[in-house]
Amino acid sequence: METGTLNGAPTLDYQAAEAAPSSRRITLVVVLSLLLVFIVGASLIIFRKFTSQRRNFPALDVTLTSVEASVKKV
Repeated sequence: METGTLNGAPTLDYQAAEAAPSSRRITLVVVLSLLLVFIVGASLIIFRKFTSQRRNFPALDVTLTSVEASVKKV
């Protein structure tokens, strides 16, 4: 990491010290990608459950006239 001396004191190459090794970058990219996939998948599952509940129970705002109409059909 030392690249030379300045007034007799060793100097450090800060760019090399701050640069992450490629294996660490790859691991970070993989972990963040998996986290993104998990979040998107969970969001889709929640969204599908929410929409299926609304489809299964369309009469959440039942009015008296709609109940009377369904009774007359039977």
